[in-house]
Amino acid sequence: MHSAKPFFTDERRIPNLLNSGGAWCPVLLPWFYVSVQIWRIDHFRYEALIIPTAEGLKRLLDQKNAFLKVDAVDYVTPGDMNESGQWKMELLLEMTDLVNAFGWSIPRCKVEGGRVYRGLALEHEDEWGVERAVYSRL
Repeated sequence: MHSAKPFFTDERRIPNLLNSGGAWCPVLLPWFYVSVQIWRIDHFRYEALIIPTAEGLKRLLDQKNAFLKVDAVDYVTPGDMNESGQWKMELLLEMTDLVNAFGWSIPRCKVEGGRVYRGLALEHEDEWGVERAVYSRL
């Protein structure tokens, strides 16, 4: 009889999920799941990209051209951030940069259902006065 090896055999080691059809991805911060179409020789191919930062999403959006089309962007947040207690994937409707007087910026992400995320924590609105559009599905 064949028995499958468990994912975790030693708490000190990262499990080898690739042989089991999974992938190990220790992520604590929000990230972006981007559905794209990429031109391959004679047709568009649908692919999904995992973008770990707002800066990475900005770079991808700057590269849009006839060979790369962005279909949708989902904002993926941990449970403590979205207050649901579990990871949540929500359709990103709009992303802007909030900039303070010192030039620091944080992303402001508006998702389906009217929820708005500002950076990783609640900030004083007075501190963030200028918004620059980055992405809009609207």
